[in-house]
Amino acid sequence: MVMRSTLPLLKGFGFPRQIITYVVWLYHRFGLSAADVEDLLAEVM
Repeated sequence: MVMRSTLPLLKGFGFPRQIITYVVWLYHRFGLSAADVEDLLAEVM
């Protein structure tokens, strides 16, 4: 997985693309629930 810090924010999201990409990977890799993903994003803030 290649993440570049120069990528712009995804439209409609308040997180950089690299964080969203990582959380989506975690969601699929470890079978996290939507609540778990929300908790991860809250930790980032």
